[in-house]
Amino acid sequence: MKKSKSGFWICVLPALICFAMVVLIPAITGLLYSFTDWNGMNKPVSFAGLENYRGLISDKVFWRDFLYTAEFSVVAVILVNLLGFALALLVTQKIRGANLFRTVFFMPNLIGGILLGFAWQFVFTPVSYTHLRAHETDSYLVCRLLLEKKKETN
Repeated sequence: MKKSKSGFWICVLPALICFAMVVLIPAITGLLYSFTDWNGMNKPVSFAGLENYRGLISDKVFWRDFLYTAEFSVVAVILVNLLGFALALLVTQKIRGANLFRTVFFMPNLIGGILLGFAWQFVFTPVSYTHLRAHETDSYLVCRLLLEKKKETN
């Protein structure tokens, strides 16, 4: 079976374009703007070189926040992996109440899908929305809904 390079690019090109528009172009423009004195509002932009980075490196608040973020990231990654491993180990053990724990543990994963299913069921259910018209009176509305119901049954 011969592989088609044009078929590959037809499939990959839309994803590459989206990736470039969402990730690459903003990242490159942000990097380029970091070498200017542009404040995000005014039009005149002049090249500042590495002056922004010199100011950042000499700022004590930046280093405090940077170290806090790095510490948080390392601790969060370690704790999340340890907790995930411990829960996976607990779910696979043959202990009393393991099935109940599995049910409670996986319930958040199920609830999202169930709610999404209900939402799409609501979207695709053919319903007459004539009762949402504000100018119609209640008695007129009841008669109209009864007539529509009668038409549907016939």
